[in-house]
Amino acid sequence: MARAFVYSKFLLPLFLGLVLVACKIEEAKPEISKKLVLASDFLEAKDTVLFKRFSKKTGIRLKILNLNASQIAQKLKKEGYNSSIDLVFVKSLNSVKILAKTKFQKLDANFLREKTPSLKAFKNATWLVAGLDPFVFSYIPDSTKTAKNYSDLSTNFTWASPQSSDEFSVLLAHRGSYSKKDAKWKKGFIQNNVAFNSENDSVKNRQFLVIKHSFFIKNKSLSQNKKRVLFFPKEKKTACYADRWCFAVVDQAKNYESAKTFLMYYSKLSLSKNFKKQHGVFPKIDKLKNPKIFNIKEEVLLKNMSF
Repeated sequence: MARAFVYSKFLLPLFLGLVLVACKIEEAKPEISKKLVLASDFLEAKDTVLFKRFSKKTGIRLKILNLNASQIAQKLKKEGYNSSIDLVFVKSLNSVKILAKTKFQKLDANFLREKTPSLKAFKNATWLVAGLDPFVFSYIPDSTKTAKNYSDLSTNFTWASPQSSDEFSVLLAHRGSYSKKDAKWKKGFIQNNVAFNSENDSVKNRQFLVIKHSFFIKNKSLSQNKKRVLFFPKEKKTACYADRWCFAVVDQAKNYESAKTFLMYYSKLSLSKNFKKQHGVFPKIDKLKNPKIFNIKEEVLLKNMSF
């Protein structure tokens, strides 16, 4: 009896000690790694550096897949609900049009209102406007008269662009095809487009250019050419036309919470002066002084676009 008492007196502390050690080992297990896979038609894998503060702040490891809109659509269709992509980030409503048959997650109205106020929802809250990318004019001043608005480019002025003709379907979509006046304007605009002189580099090029603002900012030979004028045209003396950068969360995304966290981070980031200066796009809702953008619903632009 005495011997049993001695054993129990000795073993009890040992047992408790082992339990405490086991608990500490359990607590020391690393957290499950959080990640986010973003598919984009303009960001590349190396561009994760643009969001290093996001990863540092949240602990979410970001991976970027550079795919065009058609490739994104094919990948999502093939992978179904087991998709490796969580978030889609595209540079144009052209891409949104291509992805029209792809199902995306409808986002909660309270989340959008309270957490991402600078990102405007459209298409039944399955897409978000990440930024407005104005169609601007750029030219080198001389003695000749230059175009002041988009209407001028359908009559007496020729224009060129280093960007593909597909980029301008959104610009044309700002006017419907129902009236003879708009149809005539579209026809003239297309006819007055001349080939971009690619034999000369952008520094030597003296053509009147129509380009997206983000392209101008990224193209150093254009943006750093002090002779070139950057002009935000105002149609009917009101505002300029613009394309949209857009987000969509993949339906049944594996890392849904990480996607929402990224949208909240981007919503604040897009309002910063440095972001606008670096990328050339402007938030849909902005209290700061920016070029006035023509107010038209994204659904209307998509409807007016044709392929």
